[in-house]
Amino acid sequence: MLTLTDLLAIEEDLQVLEFAFEHDDFLMWPLIRAYVLLEALYAEYGLKNAHAHSGHLSLQELASYVATTVRENPFRDASPRSIVMFSSGITNVQRGDTYFNRLHDHFALELRQDTLIIEDSVRRHYLRPRRFQPVRSHDWIHIQGAFGARLTRLSSRDRANTLGLIRYLKAHFPHNFEPSFWDAVQAMLVERGKRLNAQHKCYDALFERLRPRVVFVEDGSYGVRSYVFKWARARGIATAELQHGLVSLNHPAYNYASALAQSPRYRQHLPEFFLTCGRYWKEQVRMPSPPLVIGNPNLSEYTKDAAALQREKGKTVILIVSGGGVPQLLGSITLDLRGLLSPSHYDIVFRPHPGEIPMVTERYDQLGRSGIRIDLSTDLYESICQSHVVAGEMSTALFEALAFAKPVFALDNEYGRLQFAGNLFPRFKDAKELGELVGGKSTVIYPDVGYIWESDWRSRYSEFISEVKSGQSPRSDLKPAKSSVGGGA
Repeated sequence: MLTLTDLLAIEEDLQVLEFAFEHDDFLMWPLIRAYVLLEALYAEYGLKNAHAHSGHLSLQELASYVATTVRENPFRDASPRSIVMFSSGITNVQRGDTYFNRLHDHFALELRQDTLIIEDSVRRHYLRPRRFQPVRSHDWIHIQGAFGARLTRLSSRDRANTLGLIRYLKAHFPHNFEPSFWDAVQAMLVERGKRLNAQHKCYDALFERLRPRVVFVEDGSYGVRSYVFKWARARGIATAELQHGLVSLNHPAYNYASALAQSPRYRQHLPEFFLTCGRYWKEQVRMPSPPLVIGNPNLSEYTKDAAALQREKGKTVILIVSGGGVPQLLGSITLDLRGLLSPSHYDIVFRPHPGEIPMVTERYDQLGRSGIRIDLSTDLYESICQSHVVAGEMSTALFEALAFAKPVFALDNEYGRLQFAGNLFPRFKDAKELGELVGGKSTVIYPDVGYIWESDWRSRYSEFISEVKSGQSPRSDLKPAKSSVGGGA
């Protein structure tokens, strides 16, 4: 099977940079790169996509969506803000009566008067009310781009270049896709190219009003929103991305062929700075953007009070966490584990990936009918606190569970081993092996949590913003760490 390193051979000769749209000389490869590479890896390793597509809205839901999008459009009361954060709505968790963006809100609340969050809906639903204000709708700009595309016809040169790139990829990409896949990628590329002009006008007008000194873009390195980086950089605005989840040496968005990583032209489509959650994650990327350690405020602040939130003794609660990639395998292991462990001594809770929630019935209906609770809460940390053991696919959730001092076990499959070598977690291939681990028949490993999760996020963020505002390039170490989350061996 091919690895990411094998697939990245397509970038070494820089031929993919020969294809650009006429508008702003915008490179085509960033707009489809992560999608093509991820689909190849999914096919090579038999993985499923964790994210469901948007479903149909009722008339009432559609009316609510349109009304909120208009009411919260980013040009409303758009006074200057030195920090603008473009965020996905899916990173919101419900805490009390409001939704809290686990990735951005802690940072935003540190410099509330300076910060504006511009947030996506979640499959055209807005998670409201929000803890931090002001929050504006990013969908407003997406819709302007879609309308612009309907009124735009690509030039003959652009049509030739899109066709040329697809032909080049068909001939040289290491993984052999069906022709229908490349047809779909070409249609995707054409649509994204047709949106560029309208989107560029929107972002230029927005940056003119807000006058930010730095913009953050969630998932920015995936490339679909690389235009935000390019157009912000053109106006002298610093650009950054916060680590939102799992990164590894086998993650396409955060690893590039060396030739491409050295291309000044390609760098314009990436963040200037990638802010990681700890030293461990900093070592998992190969990209032009300098990785800096900033920390994970959501984890650091939550674990301060974690001891008071831990579940009382009683039945052992096993939390199985899905990454969405192998639903059939993990679901089967969970069912078998239910048959192996006594219900009078063990509760089993299965937590789907957030992107799987619309597909829960389709993928995991049998689990619920077998007495396994399906955990649909938005707050992972609450679920971890209420468990005694955490197991599942290799995902950020397993690393986060370490900060709560939980025994953590990882599914031992080929893709998981490819993502993370070494012995961070005891591994299991089936329910029997997992049952033995839960029963204490293996030594539990407690890695250095402070190496994985940097706790000194507040001073590091303050220093980063201060240096960016002053026009300096932030130091690679930022502020030395003062303490570690949770501790470690």
